[in-house]
Amino acid sequence: MDPDLQQLLLNVVQQNQQMQQAQNHILEVIAGMQAAHQQAGVAQHLAVARIPPPKLPDFDGMPGTDVQAFILSTTLALDANEVPEEARVRFVLPHLTGNALNWLVERRLLNPDAPVAANWPALSVLLREAFQPRHHQVHLRRKLRDLKQGSSLPEYVRAFRVLMGQVLEMAQLDRVDAFINGLHPAAQRQVRMGVPQTLNDAISLAETYAVAFGPAAGYQPTGGHLDTGAGPAMEVDAVVSSRGARTRLLAKLTDKERDELRASGACFKCRRPGHIARDCPK
Repeated sequence: MDPDLQQLLLNVVQQNQQMQQAQNHILEVIAGMQAAHQQAGVAQHLAVARIPPPKLPDFDGMPGTDVQAFILSTTLALDANEVPEEARVRFVLPHLTGNALNWLVERRLLNPDAPVAANWPALSVLLREAFQPRHHQVHLRRKLRDLKQGSSLPEYVRAFRVLMGQVLEMAQLDRVDAFINGLHPAAQRQVRMGVPQTLNDAISLAETYAVAFGPAAGYQPTGGHLDTGAGPAMEVDAVVSSRGARTRLLAKLTDKERDELRASGACFKCRRPGHIARDCPK
């Protein structure tokens, strides 16, 4: 055989052997990676299995049941117990009862090989779609628009927060505007002048105004007392003088009080906004 041809064939054989060795090495690396991944999965499963079940609320899906409140309280409990995301759905499903359990069974029957949801956020979306009334968010926004402050600022704040806790996808400044629109007109002007950027800022300004101006802030007394939620109630009842005329016990204004009343457009005599002392009907 020609020596050159023999050397060429020898080189081809050597190259094939080297390629085979490289391929075997790649296969060994891949096998090692798969084994490590399986071991990690087993370890993760064992770690999840050792997590004590957190105490979660039940949800029956009955009409009138607040699914958003269930989702919020469940999320808080899962966070407090530091339950990992991959275990959350498994812990939540046993707490679905009644109509919610029937819904779960139906989903499993329709697709028995697929998980109910990939994770807790996905399950939350499915629960809202199944048990939250249609146009629920529209109704909540209407309730916010119709909510008005009465004699108690703390009560208005509490009712507003309850509604706002159920509203989804509402910008911060829209929340601020909705809160201010429900305040007494006199308080609205003062709070808007503070240009609050968050709901907490707006609430803080309203509380400050209620404490600073008292009756001049437009909060009507309840049972003879002004309820602002800040400190002892302020007596505002009228009393009868020795001549029988009804007068009001109002202390002499300090310079600071005069400046505050002037800034709010309130009367120096009765402390109420909307007129000045010479036009006071009292």
